[in-house]
Amino acid sequence: MTRPDEFAAHTPMMQQYLRLKKDYPDTLLFYRMGDFYEMFYGDAEKAAQLLDITLTTRGQSAGQPIPMAGVPFHSVESYLARLIRLGEAVAICEQVGEAGAAGAGKGPVERKVVRVVTPGTLTDSTLMAEKSESMLLAVHFGPRQQCGLAWLAVTQGQLNLAECAADDLPAWLARIAPSEVLVSASLTAAQQQRLEAALQTALQTAQPAAPVTRRPEWQFDAALGAARLQEQLQAASLAAWGAQGCALAHAASAALLAYAEHTQGHALTHVRSLQVARAGDLIDLPAVTRRNLELVQTLRGEDAPTLFSLLDTCQTGMGSRLLKTWLLAPQRGQVRALGFVPRQRLPQFLAQVYLLPEEFHLPNLTPQELQRTEGGFWPRFDAALYAACLQALQVPLAQPFAGMSLGQKKKAAIAFALAAQTPLLLMDEPTNGLDIVSRAQFRALMARPEQAWRTVIISTHQAHDLESVLNHLWFMDQGRIVLDASMARLAQRLHMGVAASEADLPAATLHREPLGAPSPRTPWAWVARREPAAAPDAPVQLELLYKALSLAPQALLAAIGDEGAETGEPPQGHWPQEETQP
Repeated sequence: MTRPDEFAAHTPMMQQYLRLKKDYPDTLLFYRMGDFYEMFYGDAEKAAQLLDITLTTRGQSAGQPIPMAGVPFHSVESYLARLIRLGEAVAICEQVGEAGAAGAGKGPVERKVVRVVTPGTLTDSTLMAEKSESMLLAVHFGPRQQCGLAWLAVTQGQLNLAECAADDLPAWLARIAPSEVLVSASLTAAQQQRLEAALQTALQTAQPAAPVTRRPEWQFDAALGAARLQEQLQAASLAAWGAQGCALAHAASAALLAYAEHTQGHALTHVRSLQVARAGDLIDLPAVTRRNLELVQTLRGEDAPTLFSLLDTCQTGMGSRLLKTWLLAPQRGQVRALGFVPRQRLPQFLAQVYLLPEEFHLPNLTPQELQRTEGGFWPRFDAALYAACLQALQVPLAQPFAGMSLGQKKKAAIAFALAAQTPLLLMDEPTNGLDIVSRAQFRALMARPEQAWRTVIISTHQAHDLESVLNHLWFMDQGRIVLDASMARLAQRLHMGVAASEADLPAATLHREPLGAPSPRTPWAWVARREPAAAPDAPVQLELLYKALSLAPQALLAAIGDEGAETGEPPQGHWPQEETQP
């Protein structure tokens, strides 16, 4: 609390200035006087050095000359931008009273701080880098070498939380790329050293390093943070965001929200989104990797040419900043199968999946011994089905695998995969190494009723081996599904065949290709639109369909999705159109 006589020796104006400055001890105070923002004492000396402006003196206060420096109010934004780039914070003090108001003659015009500008809380487009986000980060050091993180771009309105080991702090700082870091004022010397080392490691490509701002220890409180988050999100619980158990991150968020509201001068009513980030959700890009890949900065420290500069065709600064975030912190993404995340390799998941790779190894056992030793790993393993598949594929039950040919081993492996009866079966080139007869046997086994309930994913170059066992077809191009149709629908809408010559091609041909060097007697393969009244008389040829989709997609998909079909089904085929740039 300010003592009544603390500034009594000073002039009334200096008393007002010093009382305002006392609330912002680590911040440059721009004190409005007419057409200038003035700084006094230590602020004046510091600003004169940083901004290369004149340092002078103005009268005396408390018996001492008053060091003073100032900048014109009409060009203050340019000076603020320079100070922000240098990592400084500035409090803007404006005249809020009228010079002619009652009582004004007894002292200086009333003034108050109306705006605090810091590197991490910028919202003014004139101060922000056009293509870089101003990110505010709070770090709370907890027990057992753990850290809580909370960060926010005030312009975006999304609050982010994370917890990590202290050793992982440099990686997180590199991902977040903070413009300003908040820490507790009670930070120990060891914690301070660890933080400085982490910042130096993480932000070696960003100069100058992010400034560190100390805040009162009591603001880093987990219970206060959880309550503030619930209030901010207008929710009774944080469970919906998966943030209910992040006590260290809650402590960091308490200090973050308090500081952001302090600098903005009002509640952050636009912050209504929360995301909990976990290390496994992001692709790890160490600082050295980012630098060498020249994602956003060249090896010489320039902004172009970089991957970001080449990709950035966004029409707004916000879009550019979002694109940069995606490049620097790419999401790993997540694949789920049967309700599980495969990379976690949980036993409950592995018991429901069987993988038959192209290159496999069988122990030197007999097929019967293989069943007894490994069949128990799959709860649904069907011994009777295994024996039936071995018999259908003509694999001897009692012969060791060491004495079998590659084709026999492959058939034994196929029989075991089918008998495992897992809900999901993955097969990579299952027909490689099989003769024509064995391939026919394989197709017959895949078509058996015992396999109808399960999902089978097959990767193969021998598409014709599967034509008779497929019931649905998806065609992907650059990660997008461009065809989604049943085999029955394809057979109903398309007609495929071979013409003796080019002159014999059907009139409704959608795709054609010569089967050899072009000549009057060269046969031609073709895909044509089938007349609605015609009944399918041939199976769908996958290899020919693939070529047709690759070379003549629009016409082919129009035929498949024609609403004039007898089934009356809506169009199921589509091809991605050229998208306009956002």
